[in-house]
Amino acid sequence: FVRTLEAGRHPKPSESHIQLRLEGLIPSAEDRIKELLDFSFEMPEAERIGGLCELLEHQLLPLIQRGSSVTGLRSMLAEGYFKRAAITGPAQQVLSGS
Repeated sequence: FVRTLEAGRHPKPSESHIQLRLEGLIPSAEDRIKELLDFSFEMPEAERIGGLCELLEHQLLPLIQRGSSVTGLRSMLAEGYFKRAAITGPAQQVLSGS
């Protein structure tokens, strides 16, 4: 959710201003993400847990922190992080600075 836009106190996920799958945000890790989240893919439990923790801590958390401001979101947009994202019209206006 973009805080500068009206979202209500408890908005539904379908009302998100920016929607993006994890593998779309980190395309370099797309295959690894799919393996880690596919429980039919044979993998030791410790490896799966460790891989998810590593991915979340070292790749996703820094992006979440960076995207916690409009300035950060704008830079992420400029760098192509949202190529595979669904961005609402109002959020597009905020991110473009209009």
